[in-house]
Amino acid sequence: IFIILTLSCAYQCKKSNKGTSTENGNEASRRNAHPMADVTIDSAQTKKYLQTYRERQELALGIKRFYTARNYKVAWVAEKGPIPHAEKFINRLEHADTDGLRPKDYRIDELKNLVDKARSSGSDEDITNLDLLLTTEFSRYAAQLNSGITRFEKEETGWLVKVAPTNYDSLLNVVLTDNSADPFVKVEPDHKEYAQLKKALNAYRSFASSGGWPLLSGITKLKIGDTSEQVVKLRERLTMTGEFRTGAANFFNPKVFDRYLEIAVKEFQTTHGLDPDGVVAGKTLTALNKTVNERVQQMMVNMERWRLMPKKFTPTYFLVNVPEFKLHVYDEGKEAFNMRVVVGKEFKSTPIFSDKLEYIVFSPYWNVPKSITLEEVLPAMEKNPNFLNKMNMEVVKGWDPKKAMVVNASQVPWANIEDERFDYWVRQKPGKNNPLGLVKFIFPNSNNVYLHDTPNDYLFNQVRRDFSHGCIRVSDPLHVAKFLLKDKPQWTEQKIKEAMNKGEEQYVNVTKVPVYILYFTTWVDNEGKLQVRDDIYGLDKALAARLGA
Repeated sequence: IFIILTLSCAYQCKKSNKGTSTENGNEASRRNAHPMADVTIDSAQTKKYLQTYRERQELALGIKRFYTARNYKVAWVAEKGPIPHAEKFINRLEHADTDGLRPKDYRIDELKNLVDKARSSGSDEDITNLDLLLTTEFSRYAAQLNSGITRFEKEETGWLVKVAPTNYDSLLNVVLTDNSADPFVKVEPDHKEYAQLKKALNAYRSFASSGGWPLLSGITKLKIGDTSEQVVKLRERLTMTGEFRTGAANFFNPKVFDRYLEIAVKEFQTTHGLDPDGVVAGKTLTALNKTVNERVQQMMVNMERWRLMPKKFTPTYFLVNVPEFKLHVYDEGKEAFNMRVVVGKEFKSTPIFSDKLEYIVFSPYWNVPKSITLEEVLPAMEKNPNFLNKMNMEVVKGWDPKKAMVVNASQVPWANIEDERFDYWVRQKPGKNNPLGLVKFIFPNSNNVYLHDTPNDYLFNQVRRDFSHGCIRVSDPLHVAKFLLKDKPQWTEQKIKEAMNKGEEQYVNVTKVPVYILYFTTWVDNEGKLQVRDDIYGLDKALAARLGA
């Protein structure tokens, strides 16, 4: 009996081994005859796949283009299975929050499952499903990271900066042929400001994970010489963010607000656009008591704005950062100079957009907006018939400022002023009291916004400078004019000054320069310090809500 059982077991084992060997051999021969890298995706399958989700439909053209160029061969799978880029990409998605994106927005678990299936079974269906999902998720990720989550909501967010579209299929080809440790870094916006904010974001996230910084309580004011438990918290708070240098503490009594702490407070105030008086009160106290998570959200919002920017700047351009109240002028890729500006009030906000500066107007007229004519000028004319002469104003007929004809104000049908066809305007003649000053710089746009001089120079001494009706007043118009006319040697500084003070309007064309009117409330400066500004128009809050930040 024992011999029979032994022979029977031996036979069964041999039969079983033979079957396994044959099965493995068939699989091996199938793969040798039909390598994974040669698997093709049916075009009809691709079309159906792309219709499944709205996001896929938005990106469908690029995905179709990508596979058509490859004759529908898989891109993410090689001879022995998924290429390393697949794992690297999934890892990128898992850490999408380092770029201010949300990992939960991506189908990470499904991707991991398909990678396992492709490795274990290697069936054509699993390979094509994996390849399609990797490509579509890459397209979604690249679109969000490279062009912005809110790229289709610019009207709603008020961000009307012009950008050229990105071909994500071309970007994917670049990434898949890059064998560096992190080829997907090429998807990130190619602006150093974005990379700097990303680094700061992750540093502040570390602060948050360790409990954040202490908040000040029970006080309305702290200044040098004060003694308080809150001084200890203040010193700790400023040490975390780098304004207070370790080792500069008051060793005799850490509760004393000493001169070293005052220096740190002044630095904090400077980097937050506040009056650097060294006193912790009012806006300074409010800024200090913003939580780490609030600052993290602010960085995420501003990183999104960089994603909505053009991929590259031209060597020469103007950039107005509205919350900073500053104009930055770049030449040959570097900042040539900057100056203070005055921007629109909250209820007359300066719009966020881009265009090209085309010409200068020396000794400009000021065309009074109809709203101001209706609300201020006409009532003043009724009270004082000599009002227009007193204010150096006149009435003209015609839309074209170069062809407008001066008319008698008493002959104008002012009752029809709100009619769209009403073509009479009040304008102020050139002169030192003209609200536009002695020169304006025009980049034609539907917002009727431009850069200009002002007779009210004292406003540039204010820390917060949102006083205009939307246009942007520059503190040094002569410098701007000299820069724009530098390629016209006949326009010497003396000639420019004469044109500004001549009292006769003069138009001068210039080489077109891109102008960006932007809205950044936090950024890292050239010294590596995080700069923070007030959300003067409430745009941060609105964008954060759309991002789900």
